[in-house]
Order: sequence, then C-alpha cells, then structure tokens
Amino acid sequence: MVALIIVTTLPLPLRLAGIAFAVATLWTAVQCLSTLATLHRLGVPVRGRIGVSIGLGVAGVLLAALLFQLAFYPLVEGYERCLGGANTSTAQRACQDQTKQRLQELVDRVSGQLAG
Repeated sequence: MVALIIVTTLPLPLRLAGIAFAVATLWTAVQCLSTLATLHRLGVPVRGRIGVSIGLGVAGVLLAALLFQLAFYPLVEGYERCLGGANTSTAQRACQDQTKQRLQELVDRVSGQLAG
C-alpha cells in the first residue's frame, strides 16, 4: 500500500507501475480479511478488519484512477505536459480548456462510431 501511494505521485508513465502495486494490495487485503474471518469463526479475537477494509477501498479507488489514466493515456499525458509548462493560472486554465476540448472530441468520435 505504501508503494502504491508513493508511485501515484510519480509522473506518467512511471505512475502506471502502481497498477501492479494496487493489484498486489487488493489481493493481500482480501487474503487478510479471509484469514481474519476464519480466525473469528474459530473464536479467536481479531482486530484490524476495519483498517484492512479501508486499505482495500483506497487501493480499489487508486486502481480505478490508474486504469482510467491508462485508458486515456495520451489525454492525461498531454495535460500533465501542458501543466508542466504552465507558469500562470491563465496558462493552467488554458491547459484545462485544451484537455476538455480534446476529451469532447474523443467522446464525439466514439459516439459517432457507435451510432453509425
């Protein structure tokens, strides 16, 4: 989980390594919850279910965000590159507007292909 959080702060494409960390975190959390449930059924007092569940949720959200960034890689990478050179709030808004326009063009292209 710590590696996942650290990797999400890196620039693309390095950030996408977080997908592997997220999957590993999810698998480990599910295994941990399963073990805790088994111990609880055996009458052993267990702690940590809430913490593991929260970690599972956070890892799931981060995995979804990383998969979104992978699916829209050119768009996200272009936005980050634009923001890297934006030194004013006006330039940052221009990056946002440019990205919104590129996203709208992508949506229009996909919806046109689905319709026709």
